[in-house]
Amino acid sequence: MKKSFRIVKENHREKKVSKGWYKHSSGHILIKFPGHPFAHSNGYILEHRIVIEQCLREHEPNHPALIEIDGVKYLSPDWDVHHWNERKTDNRPYNLEPAVHDIHNSLHKTSELIKHLEKTGKSAKQLFKKQEPR
Repeated sequence: MKKSFRIVKENHREKKVSKGWYKHSSGHILIKFPGHPFAHSNGYILEHRIVIEQCLREHEPNHPALIEIDGVKYLSPDWDVHHWNERKTDNRPYNLEPAVHDIHNSLHKTSELIKHLEKTGKSAKQLFKKQEPR
């Protein structure tokens, strides 16, 4: 039987995490990451937060989404992570984008609107057209 694992970076080293992850009922992947300041009390944290945190540390260390704690930069809890393809388990770096909460919500509302328009065949102009009084 094939063993399931995920790869994360810790102190600039890749490490396999086997049996240290699970899929939450929300559809997101959580990984065991004890010692992370924003991990839940059980030691698990959303994988996409770790992935974007590591990418920002490496490529954009002065990004406003990062906050420093004891000399290490972490993704601020005030920031969300957006999955561009809307697949909650697709935590590849190019599919993720840090976003402040309000902007993240707007991205999802816009996406929902587009899906609704495609489903109904209406244009945005038709949807928001003012109805004339009777």
